[in-house]
Amino acid sequence: MSGPKLSQAELERRRREQLAGQRRSYVDAAARLRRKKEEISLWMNSEVFRKLSSDSAAEAQKLRAAMESRMQQLEEIPAPDMTILEHYTERLAQTEQRNREKFAQLELLMEQEEKRFFAAGQRQSQREGEKRLVQMLQLIRKETPTAAGVVDFQFDGEIQTLRAQLLMLAENMKKNVSARDKRLSELARKGSLEIQSYARDPGLEKKKDQVRLRAEELLNRWQETLRLLRRREERYSEYCVLASAVHTSPRPADAFADDNMLEEEIRRLGELYRKKDEMDFIATQINAVMIELGYQFVTSTALRRKNGSEYDYSLYQADEEAGISIYTDESGAVMMQMTMLGEGEVTGADEEISYQRQLDFCAAHPDILEALKKRGVLLKQVNYLPPSRKYASKRKVSQRSTSKVVDRRRRRGKQKVRRMQ
Repeated sequence: MSGPKLSQAELERRRREQLAGQRRSYVDAAARLRRKKEEISLWMNSEVFRKLSSDSAAEAQKLRAAMESRMQQLEEIPAPDMTILEHYTERLAQTEQRNREKFAQLELLMEQEEKRFFAAGQRQSQREGEKRLVQMLQLIRKETPTAAGVVDFQFDGEIQTLRAQLLMLAENMKKNVSARDKRLSELARKGSLEIQSYARDPGLEKKKDQVRLRAEELLNRWQETLRLLRRREERYSEYCVLASAVHTSPRPADAFADDNMLEEEIRRLGELYRKKDEMDFIATQINAVMIELGYQFVTSTALRRKNGSEYDYSLYQADEEAGISIYTDESGAVMMQMTMLGEGEVTGADEEISYQRQLDFCAAHPDILEALKKRGVLLKQVNYLPPSRKYASKRKVSQRSTSKVVDRRRRRGKQKVRRMQ
């Protein structure tokens, strides 16, 4: 049976889990880097920087240049398809460590500038204001929802102390809310007005226990809303990384009406990423096996169908007259077919040679399957056609590659995928 051989590829469980873990590590690390960069960018648009720019344009320009220089030195998270599978974890850890050192330098610049800003008697920046609010209220940024009443609004019993704390809380809520979230903005606006009214109430002495409980309630709502906002920002960063991984332009955050829509898109892109990554791995292992078994690599191309799905075509030379064409796609389908090498139409002599080479390939095919199995790739028979002269085809080869092995997973990062018309 050595006509076209259609198989279904499956990954051995250990390899499949290894690839899944690698993808998860990449997405998490890339999303963290993205969020950290955004935090720095937000600071450069903060009150501190605006004040510096208005007071001293030269100093502002110098600081911006220093920060932008360090931002440019940050390393992108290495994509799994650009790294040898077994070495990825180590390489990722090294990249993140180098970035932590560079972020520490950026944080130092920011801290120095804020100290100078506050020393000059200016009011708090948004960044420091939020930090002060968090410290004052003993808030901890948690991944899990906060139980009601966890924020303990305490005071020493003096009414004047309570008034001062309430006014401070109202001011912080009003100044240190992000306009990027309507829920948090509205909560801060209403809460600030309510807290101010309590602070100025002549009868606060009699209402202090009621006011304290109400303040705790507002603060817990604030904390939970802030937690949900941060969670959404984290998920949106993950969405952007996944979109980039599958070569899709991400939509703006406000394009998602609710969290469910965002989660659904993350699941869809994650599945698409999985298929592409596993296809790349399978294609790479086939490439390596063909070279190991003595076939010479000729060419390899990633192609995209009209429906957006991709497949890979590779050609290997068996001898001066014939080679093997191999196709893989995102569904896991793998087709291998004997191909004549040369120019012009297929002749009767070509058909005879093709038939003989098909017989040769039939004898070699089990060796390919066994070698792939050792690499964690299982090819299960779908349709193996018998040798026939009618399968004779010819492909012009203008230039033979000098490469020993083509790694499609690495090539995806360097080569644009061709679109089929």
